[in-house]
Amino acid sequence: MLRRLVGLLPAVVGVAVLVAVASFVGVANVGHRLYAALAWLPLLFLLEGVRIPLEAIATRRLLGPRSSRVSLPLLARVHLVFYAVSACTPGGRVLGEASKIALLGGRVGVPAASAVATASQAASLVADALVVLVGAGAVYELSGFTKLTALTLVFVVGCMLLAGVVVAATRTSFTPRWVERFPRVLRFLETWRRAARAQRLFAGDVIALLVVARVAQVLLLGASLAAVGGGFSLLRAWSLLALVMGGSVVGEAIPAQLGATDAVLVAAAPTLGIDQAQAATVGVLYHVVQLGWAVIGAIAGAALRERGAPPTRPSDLDAPPASGVG
Repeated sequence: MLRRLVGLLPAVVGVAVLVAVASFVGVANVGHRLYAALAWLPLLFLLEGVRIPLEAIATRRLLGPRSSRVSLPLLARVHLVFYAVSACTPGGRVLGEASKIALLGGRVGVPAASAVATASQAASLVADALVVLVGAGAVYELSGFTKLTALTLVFVVGCMLLAGVVVAATRTSFTPRWVERFPRVLRFLETWRRAARAQRLFAGDVIALLVVARVAQVLLLGASLAAVGGGFSLLRAWSLLALVMGGSVVGEAIPAQLGATDAVLVAAAPTLGIDQAQAATVGVLYHVVQLGWAVIGAIAGAALRERGAPPTRPSDLDAPPASGVG
């Protein structure tokens, strides 16, 4: 019971911060703008939903010849689950990639699924760095070199450092001594490294797909700003995404980054020339859209469980690699 309560603590903190932010700008102001924006929800859902098939296509590209083992309906359901886990759990995309391994491992082999997830994570880090770098330029254009600009640049540097860590993990031959005490873990590590070395870690086509997915979010935030009366501005929309992604790092332990991204948006609003109530409502719309797709993802996950696990394959090393190292 105590462990469950502790597990709920980050969500409680996030909701509390969100309520505090709404109270700060005025609950009535947020409610009024939210009501006026309801007619925009279908468009907002569509813009966020674009990310899911783009992620699925990216995974299919990384699977290479093994993609024939994964049907399109299964790939769609896997990425709905991936979205739900990435958007709503502490740990974000890392846990989302873990769910992808669990759901695809039975089709292509766990080592191959792990290698694909590793490549997907590496490509996403590069894509996020590129998108936020453009966002940093937008923030600079609106505010000059401020703490907000520094926040976005720190995010870019962090992404590139983590991408370097991913490369090092796949290319190194070093194995910690404590791992050697667990033969099964050691065998999996060696198999994963072989699969990962045969996988494109920084595939240009995959990075491009993930950049487009983020650009869809730029349009989502721009449309959200227009929906709450702030007008559509691509410069402000790109700035908002850069700040949302920077703020998500602060709230990584909180489900859906509730409260963290909202606090960043409200704090940045005056600098970006946006009303604080508008910024808070944009944050709420962002959460509503993500939670809506997460519910669909949870339903897809339940459907996968009901259908049973896919047939397992003892190994994927007999299959040709997806491609050479890129």
